[in-house]
Order: sequence, then C-alpha cells, then structure tokens
Amino acid sequence: MKQLYYQTTTTWTLISLKFPQKNSSELVLSNHPEINFTEVEILVEDVQQAHSELSKNEEIQWIRTPFATESGHIAVMEAPDGNVFVLVGK
Repeated sequence: MKQLYYQTTTTWTLISLKFPQKNSSELVLSNHPEINFTEVEILVEDVQQAHSELSKNEEIQWIRTPFATESGHIAVMEAPDGNVFVLVGK
C-alpha cells in the first residue's frame, strides 16, 4: 500500500509491505524529512501491559505513552542504547 501525506509545506510517502502470513511482520518505508531514525515496530499482545512492565526500567524513555488507534494501541519508546521502538497491539 502506498500513501502520500501532506503537511503545510511538506509532502512525504509511506509504503507498507505486508508479508504473506497474516500475523507476520510488515515493512514500512517513509521519506518523511523530519524522521531521522529507523523505526522498528514490535507486535505485542497488550501495549498497555507492555508499557507498564517496561516502565519499571528507568533507562527507557517514552516518546509516546500508549494511545488508541483504529486497530488497537501504540506506544513509542527509546531504549537505553538510543534505538526507537514502536509497540503495536491491542
């Protein structure tokens, strides 16, 4: 699926490639000019529970705490090594 997104002064593309198995991974590519990191999404059973457990580690920084989407919830964290992970699930 290819989608174009527009802001006031910027246009960017988001391309999603799903793997054949329904509950498998998905590769998403974007050329958003303000995103200068690789975004890795991790499918979890329950985003709010994962957030609660991971919040016990003070070295994890939360970019976005869990929020609802059309298909479940998402949270965005920065790991102690600086990598950013997006938790997706119910």
